Amino acid sequence: MLLKIENLFVRLCTINAFIATMGGGAFLCRYLGVATRLAQYQRRVAGLLNDPHLSLHCTINESYNYIHMGRYEEALAVIRTVIRDGKAGGDDKILAVARAARLFCKRARNAASKFQLGMEHENIKGDELYRLRTGAREL
Repeated sequence: MLLKIENLFVRLCTINAFIATMGGGAFLCRYLGVATRLAQYQRRVAGLLNDPHLSLHCTINESYNYIHMGRYEEALAVIRTVIRDGKAGGDDKILAVARAARLFCKRARNAASKFQLGMEHENIKGDELYRLRTGAREL
């Protein structure tokens, strides 16, 4: 029985490393839908590993994807949940990461609204690529 549990633990650690390497947007994955699903899958693996710190970190990764999608309110709701859970668990590192994500989200939302005001008259098509929607248009 103990060997089965150890084998499961090793498999879960391997799966977690594989998902993390694929990237949640930071490494190889450049598509937001896939990056979001990777963060969600990694959070499930963290739950199976009984690792609340990793689970909260994966949730923050998911919130960054929402920020890059322009879904700021959803990202802030997720970040608030992480801050609440981080405080309950006394996880200072996650709290610092969550507060940085919250600041980034607010700044991205501000920049996006200013950019949108200046570009209202133009037809800009969205895509699934992992990049902020606030930058200059491609020529």
